[in-house]
Amino acid sequence: MAGIQALIDQKYGPQGNANYVYYALAAAQFKQQGAAACNASRTDGDLPNKNCVFHDVTQGDMIIPCGQGPGGKFYDCFGAEGGSIIGELSSSDSKAEPAYKATVGYDFATGLGSVDATNLFDAWPKN
Repeated sequence: MAGIQALIDQKYGPQGNANYVYYALAAAQFKQQGAAACNASRTDGDLPNKNCVFHDVTQGDMIIPCGQGPGGKFYDCFGAEGGSIIGELSSSDSKAEPAYKATVGYDFATGLGSVDATNLFDAWPKN
């Protein structure tokens, strides 16, 4: 993303905090095309729409290692009890339940999804 943003800055000048533009483009994309059109996890054989700036990843999750927190306690960490110092981040202390699942739209696992650099560049607001 840094390289893509550098090209945008080169063309349009310094942009400051680009997150405002990223999220506005994503919101417009979902409103205009609907969530299914840009779903990169489609299983029906169709690819996401060629005009999508962001290809939304909607399947899977992100499991990351976790360990002891302050005071030696394990918070939201499954499998790190009974002498083990490392477990997996979970939304439960008692069972493996992924803390960060991929969902429609923005999520902690995949953010806005993968970016189509050409479409982002073309959709960037001209100052």
